[in-house]
Amino acid sequence: MDDRAGVAVAKAKGFAVVGTLGILDAAARHGHVDLAQAIARLRKTTFRRKDELFDTLLKKHQNESGQV
Repeated sequence: MDDRAGVAVAKAKGFAVVGTLGILDAAARHGHVDLAQAIARLRKTTFRRKDELFDTLLKKHQNESGQV
């Protein structure tokens, strides 16, 4: 969940909170999505983020798998 108010309520109720990038991270680690392609598509939307987050996530996966 990426909505701050929603995150606060979910955490207060004891739920684990995972945002969009966390979901993409897990999906890529399990081979369900091409992370580079997913991030390229997400960059074209109104998704609010710092570009450094995308770059860091891509580098992490590249280092872990030798590819993106």
